[in-house]
Amino acid sequence: MIAPPKEPSIRPLASPDGSMFGRAAKGANVRRPVFHTRSYAKLLRRFIFVSVTCSVLPLLLVGWVSYLYYSRFSLSRMADYFQKTVEYNQKIVESFLHERAADVEMAAYTHSVDFLKDSSNLKEVFRVLNLEGSHFTDLGIIGKAGKYLSYIGPYDLMDKDYSETFWFKEVMEKGVYISDAFMGYRQVPHVIIAVLCSRGEGTYILRATIYSEFLTSLVETAKLGQSGEIFLVNREGVYQTGPRFKGKIMDHAPFGLPPKNWSRF
Repeated sequence: MIAPPKEPSIRPLASPDGSMFGRAAKGANVRRPVFHTRSYAKLLRRFIFVSVTCSVLPLLLVGWVSYLYYSRFSLSRMADYFQKTVEYNQKIVESFLHERAADVEMAAYTHSVDFLKDSSNLKEVFRVLNLEGSHFTDLGIIGKAGKYLSYIGPYDLMDKDYSETFWFKEVMEKGVYISDAFMGYRQVPHVIIAVLCSRGEGTYILRATIYSEFLTSLVETAKLGQSGEIFLVNREGVYQTGPRFKGKIMDHAPFGLPPKNWSRF
């Protein structure tokens, strides 16, 4: 007879404290889930840094490039405006002086020396020259010896000798001479226009004077903003008209001389 199989005996694993799984609990290395909060915070900071860098850096780069471009563009436009303003005023002054020289030259060639020696006639010529405006302050006729033959004006110059002056030599050589501003015998800044006329009756010079203040009035209307100014200087860097802020006529300008190929004014 075959005996039936024995049922396996099941013995509970009891712990001293009565726990059924006490041994297993003590002998096993039980792992519990650990949340790495520090790693997540570090990853978040990196994400924020990359996001901000990728969004702000291109804007800063575009802004910097735009600033450089528009700064150069603005400076270029401003320099171009200044240059055109200076050239415009240069043409005004040159045109004015050439017109006045033409007036004096016409007066010299349309009247004889004997006619101009008469003070009443010279006074009438002086009046006619100033019909368009009080441009001239005096007028005189000078002989080839360098002394006045007749003079109309506010100064006592009849006994002055001009034969050794720079402008007398220039007009004797060139025929028509427009001077820079200088002091002369009157010790007042002025510009002269002298015309040499040679005829059968002799050689003489008709000389007219323009005050530098009148030239200043031609350019002072072009004030460049709150701090800009326009003035005339000669090739030696001497003010021919008064600056707006610092300096006066006949002072030396505090900046370097212009290039040699510039025009007269």
